[in-house]
Order: sequence, then structure tokens, then C-alpha cells
Amino acid sequence: MRKIIDFIEKYESSNEGIIDLYTQEYPSAFVNKLNILLQNFNVVIINTPKLIEGYKFKRERPIAFFQSIDKSNTFNSAIGSGVKVLNFSEFTERETYDGVHYTELGNSIIFSKLKQYII
Repeated sequence: MRKIIDFIEKYESSNEGIIDLYTQEYPSAFVNKLNILLQNFNVVIINTPKLIEGYKFKRERPIAFFQSIDKSNTFNSAIGSGVKVLNFSEFTERETYDGVHYTELGNSIIFSKLKQYII
């Protein structure tokens, strides 16, 4: 089973210089085997909340940032049988600092949904 790794873009990081960014895709056979494995467990996957259109970052993000969130969330949703995938409404600067780390409100929203499945 071969995973596919594709170059996305070069990105100039504020402290690491220019770095190459890649994406990794898994064949459907991998996803099918993952589904079989995970059906024996109580799994909750937290999708990354999308950001409201026009969200302005304090630190610039690569062009592929939004596409990568969509791809990751799509992959998570493809993991079916018995896995609970949590999705959220779009987040703004009230819920996230940078699209990766969450404010107290953002964490509360995520935990409120998650606690139904872990408590």
C-alpha cells in the first residue's frame, strides 16, 4: 500500500526561512483497513473548525493552509464505521487566535461538543 506525497508550495516562514510544504494522501485500501481497525474502538475525531471567510491572521499562513484544513477534514469524514467525527461552525477571531490555537470561547465550544462522547 503506497502513500502519495506531493509537493504543494514553498513557504517563507518568519523564523525558519523558506520551507517546502507537502501533502500526503492515502489510498482507499488504507482507509478501508483503518475503518476495520477502528470499528473495535470508541473513536471521536475532532475536525479542525473552518475559519470565517476573510479571517485575518496576525502571522501570515501559506496559501495551502485553508485547502489543507478541508483535505484533513474530508479524510477524517471518510473514516466511517463507528467513528464519530465532530464538525463545527466557522470560527472567527473570537474562537481562535490563528486557526490552530483556540481562545477560551473556542475551547469551550469544542469541549461542549466533545464531552457528550467522553463523559
